Formats: sequence, C-alpha cells, structure tokens
Amino acid sequence: MIVENIIRFEDISYLYYNNIPALSNITLDVREGERFAIIGANGSGKSTVLQIMNGLIPQSSGSFFFRGHEVTEKTLKDKGFLRFFRERVGYVFQDSDVQLFCPTVLDELLYGPLQIEMKEEEALDRAVEVMQMLNIENLKDRPSYMLSGGEKKRVAIGSALMMNPEVLLLDEPTNGLDPRTPVFSCGAYACIE
Repeated sequence: MIVENIIRFEDISYLYYNNIPALSNITLDVREGERFAIIGANGSGKSTVLQIMNGLIPQSSGSFFFRGHEVTEKTLKDKGFLRFFRERVGYVFQDSDVQLFCPTVLDELLYGPLQIEMKEEEALDRAVEVMQMLNIENLKDRPSYMLSGGEKKRVAIGSALMMNPEVLLLDEPTNGLDPRTPVFSCGAYACIE
C-alpha cells in the first residue's frame, strides 16, 4: 500500500521583512493518517511553519506541495486551486480574536461552508453537529466579543471543523482553554486525515 504525501516541504526558508531568519532549509513530508506536533520555544518558528502550510504567508525560498500541487502565491490566486486547497486545509489561529469576525457563533460556523456554496440546510446540520461535539450549543446566538477566551477557542476550532478538512492545523490549541476542556495539548499541532 502506497501512502501519499499530503504535505511536502523542500528546503523551506522564511525571512521576516526579508531580513530576519525564522526558518532555514526545512524539509518535511507529512503522509495521510499522520499526526505530529511542532514543539519549541517562543519565537522558534512554530507558527511560521503552520502559516506557510495554510498558505497564509509564502515561503522566502524552497517549495511547498499539497497533494502533489505546488502552493505558491500564484497558484493561490487561481480560484479553482484556492477552493481545492481551502476546502482541505483547516487552521486555528493562536489568538482566537484574529479568527472570529461574524455577528454570532452560528454565523461564524456557517461562514466557511456558505463561502464554498454548500447548501444552507447541510451547513446548518453540520453546525449543529459541531456545536454538540464542542459543547457550545448554548452559545450559538452570542456575539464573539461576549465569549470567554476558552469559548472563543472552541468556536475557532469549530469553524475549522465545519469544513471537514483533510488537514487540521492548530496553533497553540489549548491556549485560553480551561483545564476541563478536552481538545488537544501541545504547542503547534497538525492532524492529517
């Protein structure tokens, strides 16, 4: 049985402001079914790796492939490839306030699926499932500014799960969660299904 690489980094480097090195010559293969954590000190490049994997920032040098397709600023401008990529890669930011912008929790959960033209009924059914899974049903009509840090984190995770991604990238997933909220625990985490 051949296991396909979902993500491949070939000699990825990144410089902030074209001057400050954050990553240097990283080569990495991630295959279907793998789960991995990136652990390191603050400022060691964990978030930078995840942001490149999610196409939020382009690498300074090297090549990044997702399911055999090179991911570049140019390919991400192609609407067909962008949709292909965004439907398959979910990302939860370290700071949930950066991620949440819709009027209510339910609107936040529905935003991604409706952007890819999922039928509203299917999106609502999926939202109910995700809210139940994360125990946030009671928050569905609440605006994000009225949520605690842990509630915001669960909503941010829920919005990523709504797309049912093949790859789930989590930056500091337990940051802001109370000890009774079982989700994940490590610095940066990627789940590849």
